Amino acid sequence: MDNITHSLAGLLLADATVQLRGRNRTASDGTGRGSFAIVAAVTGVVGANLPDSDVLWIALLRSLGRLDELGALLHHRGYTHTLLAALIWIPLLSGASIAALRRSAVSAFIPPRRASDGGWLVLLSSVTVLSHILLDFTNDYGVHPLSPFSHQWFHGDSVFIIEPWLWVAAVPALLRNAGSRAVRIALVALLATGLGLSWAVPQVPAAAAVIVTLGAAAWLWLVRRQTPPVAVAAGIGGWISVTVCFALGTSLARANVRKSAPFDQATRLNGSERVAVYDVIASATPANPFCARVITIEASATRYRLTTGWASAAPLLLSAASCARGARADTAIGAQHLTMRRVQAPPTADISWGWTWDAPRSELAALAAGSCEVAGWMQFARAPFWTAVGADSVMVGDLRYDRDRGVSVARFTFARQSANCAPTPAWTPPRSDVWPERRP
Repeated sequence: MDNITHSLAGLLLADATVQLRGRNRTASDGTGRGSFAIVAAVTGVVGANLPDSDVLWIALLRSLGRLDELGALLHHRGYTHTLLAALIWIPLLSGASIAALRRSAVSAFIPPRRASDGGWLVLLSSVTVLSHILLDFTNDYGVHPLSPFSHQWFHGDSVFIIEPWLWVAAVPALLRNAGSRAVRIALVALLATGLGLSWAVPQVPAAAAVIVTLGAAAWLWLVRRQTPPVAVAAGIGGWISVTVCFALGTSLARANVRKSAPFDQATRLNGSERVAVYDVIASATPANPFCARVITIEASATRYRLTTGWASAAPLLLSAASCARGARADTAIGAQHLTMRRVQAPPTADISWGWTWDAPRSELAALAAGSCEVAGWMQFARAPFWTAVGADSVMVGDLRYDRDRGVSVARFTFARQSANCAPTPAWTPPRSDVWPERRP
């Protein structure tokens, strides 16, 4: 997820900790609740973003020429996003938070903290660090939290990397309990920015932008009338409800796709060969849990195929064709790089197919066997495609993130033969189900 979303999660968890700690005490009873709330807020934000500290050393290594663009892609969401790393982050953050609380007590001449304050900060540090890994799991980028014991990727395919409904769930509760005017102004500005992006970006349908705006107004009105404990509980409950709705939506969309694939018997691969569906990637539409952009990975004994489209989780309410029309975005993902064909199958209420591309299944296996760069890239690519660039080079990409000609986080041009590559993490290639891992 984006770091603002992570920070909002951390602030909600910090506010919940403050409310639980002070249920039967007042703000002026000499226990330093104000100091604890400040330390908790900082702990929540830092803990919720701590696994992303990998971007700092990745940037440093890149500036020193020790890491290339592919290496940076493979190392992000890597070792710092594991349960083993959490066992390091949690005691470090807990210790720093407890020390900061003690320092604030000494400087403000406040009586000693209750013995349980350290426990509250340990608990907060734990849940915020783990929340980062869990939130990153919910989108289609994925994480590998069990490394180094297992290098398998886990993809949640539920929530878009930036989801405005999560901001709507969190900000009103934080506004209700904010202790300073400056914080309230910052939160209002943040919510306004999120709503503005809902109207501005093409991925959000206009109807969804209207609904999320009205939902924000209604949630603000409702939450501000609650007590602080109820408000933060509503914020966390709303966050969980949003996540569950999107997870259910993408799950239903994937089920509808699998029920319909292969999508067109007339385009069966290599004549009569049986086609197997290896994966259905469902990227949730921001602000709209009923629609998902989908990519199917299919293969026969000799051919490999990618197909794009739109799927509806609730076709009786919103058809897949409406999802495709309403997104205000190009449905021909990656078509500018490949010889992709429009799918001729007519749209149904469940599925509106977009483009399809296929190639010999053996080609990528041969490329990965001859090029350590391609083999390294295969440790990330979940919907790989490739095309020749001259006689000695090949362009490879991941159709999940190849949405326009100029921008992609996973498109590279490599030499067809290369053996002197920098070491990369040992992630299990997402498409090892189609090609066994082979390194030159």
